[in-house]
Amino acid sequence: MPRTSGELPRSTLAHIFYDDGVGSQEFLLFKILGGAFGYGLKRNVRELYKTLCRSYNEGDKIYLFGFSRGAFTTRVLAGMIAYCGLKTDAADETELDRIARQNYSAFRSQFHQTLLSRLYRRILGLGKDSISNEQPDIQFIGVWDTVDAYGLPIDELSVLWDKYIFPIRFPDRCLSQKVIRACHAVSVDDERLTFHPLLWNEAKENDPSRIDQVWFSGVHADVGGGYPMDNLSLVPLDWMISKVESFDDPADNLQFIQAKRKEISQHADWHGVQHDSRAGAGAYYRYKPRHIDHLCNDQENGVEIKRPKIHRSVLERIRRDVVPYVPTGLPANYEVVSTRPQAPEYEKPQEALARAEAMNPALDVIFWRRWLYGLLLVTTALFLGSRFYLDWTPDGSCVGSACAIDPILVFAKDALPDSLGGWFDAWRQNPIWLWSVLAAFALFTWLKAIAWHSTQAHAGAAWAVLKGKAEIVKSTVNSATQEKRHSSVRQFREKAHSTVRNRSKSVLAHLALLVILYLILAVFSHSILHERASFGGLCVQSEATNNLEESKTVTLDISNPCSATGIALKAGQSYRFEAISEGLLDGDIPSGPEGTSPAKLIPWTPFRRHIGEPWIKLMGRINDQGNETFAIGSDLPKYTAKTDGELFLYVNDAALGFLPGKYWALPYSWSLGQNKGKIEITVIRLADDG
Repeated sequence: MPRTSGELPRSTLAHIFYDDGVGSQEFLLFKILGGAFGYGLKRNVRELYKTLCRSYNEGDKIYLFGFSRGAFTTRVLAGMIAYCGLKTDAADETELDRIARQNYSAFRSQFHQTLLSRLYRRILGLGKDSISNEQPDIQFIGVWDTVDAYGLPIDELSVLWDKYIFPIRFPDRCLSQKVIRACHAVSVDDERLTFHPLLWNEAKENDPSRIDQVWFSGVHADVGGGYPMDNLSLVPLDWMISKVESFDDPADNLQFIQAKRKEISQHADWHGVQHDSRAGAGAYYRYKPRHIDHLCNDQENGVEIKRPKIHRSVLERIRRDVVPYVPTGLPANYEVVSTRPQAPEYEKPQEALARAEAMNPALDVIFWRRWLYGLLLVTTALFLGSRFYLDWTPDGSCVGSACAIDPILVFAKDALPDSLGGWFDAWRQNPIWLWSVLAAFALFTWLKAIAWHSTQAHAGAAWAVLKGKAEIVKSTVNSATQEKRHSSVRQFREKAHSTVRNRSKSVLAHLALLVILYLILAVFSHSILHERASFGGLCVQSEATNNLEESKTVTLDISNPCSATGIALKAGQSYRFEAISEGLLDGDIPSGPEGTSPAKLIPWTPFRRHIGEPWIKLMGRINDQGNETFAIGSDLPKYTAKTDGELFLYVNDAALGFLPGKYWALPYSWSLGQNKGKIEITVIRLADDG
């Protein structure tokens, strides 16, 4: 943590080491992979481990701090140190690197392994035995809102990938006994399922004071810091520093720079700005506000916390009402903790139970908002997939009422890469569909706002006693009809929650795994197909070719995946293509040279030779090697060849690049969707002036 390390005078520590963490790489691809999948975590853990091995001397105290995925990295590092120890007497960097790899593998081997992971370890010669000469304790771990660093963007995929393909999760939630003290500041208000916190299990703790997991107001980065206006994040930072100060022996502890320490205490604001965790594009994160009771009694992940700890600032923020604040996820049974003077009692036990019961209407609205989020995803998927199932022609004119916003669509089409043009053409030529989808998005936005205000109103009524407005609770008592409706919704919600916990991880995860494996196979197929095309593995040249003087007409049987024409094209020369056909069929689906986009073929789209072009669209390529391909359709006014070579023709269909020999083109001829029909193509050589 750069801010934490900045509070420590360098004279008090032998070594301070900071790592940027996953998702912060400079190279864009690695940054995306790190942010989405946790790429780089293993390297970061090993680098931190090697730094400790270089720096550690017997008797040194180890302090570890981290936020978010950095907190996860910190916890993995702590687990590795506790399990393997440190190797401080390595002969050189080469040996230290080898030991770090071996020890990480040994630590990882204690968790679930698959056949593939065992094979991987065997190929690399990684055993289960660790190598060390020091077994230090860890003095203190301080983490802010730990979230999983490893995994896929969809939780169900991570579960199955970890179970069947390759282990990527660290399921142990029990803090090692070699850690003397651990503190965890957790966000109350983040609404993203992807950012749900990884709590330590407190059920087996003999010393209740060894682990402090305390909940603070704000979303993920309001607790760990990162926003420009971050006074709210100073509250958990102030608490964390106070824990270090109170835990250590004053004569032999971390010494903080007093000026900065005082500044943090003075600027920590219980009523600071709280941000929206799902603002803008963040709305596409899976919506699931944190419910502390559920997170603290998570049997699936082995977490049990009998009495969650809520920081005093949360309840003061609610009570004082300086800013609107009505969290929905606080439990009825909790302990109040304070950074400094002992906190007063905010709710009597019966008041807390009544408040939790009164919160149910707000939780009902949240439940329906989760369904609304699902509809938003479906609508977005239909919107993004429109190019593949709507009828449209490239560069066609706008149709009907879509012309009202055509200048906007055309401007966007021209400003964005050409590969995206098909989507804008599809929208411009299907006005009913376009306005329906836009209306759906507007409706979702309106319903989201209505639901948010409803949630706030119900939650505000539930907190009325603490806010000193008990009359609000009385004025919002539901009628018998409303109470019955809320009771029915509550039963459905609780049943759905139980079903999701018990079944969805199995059913949805298996479905998700099949989808991801299907997409991986499609990517693999395209990669192999691209390589085979580059090196002449798809098309067979004619025995003789002739330069085109004026024009020539050839016939393509559309079951041929790469038909040689015998026509030699010249680089820099422009040509026109005209195509005529009758009765083209892809199985039982009629088509023409411009192609077709039937809904029944959508599942096969990932395997289409040219994903951006419709099914059965007439295509051309130059030379049996290389990758100069272009779409022809029924009329291509002008195409300028980039290379010399023979012209090959084919239609756009599925291809299985991983199959050997000629079987890559099986979808062109198999009975499931055999291509039938012929196209007459006239190739015209244009004069030099076009």
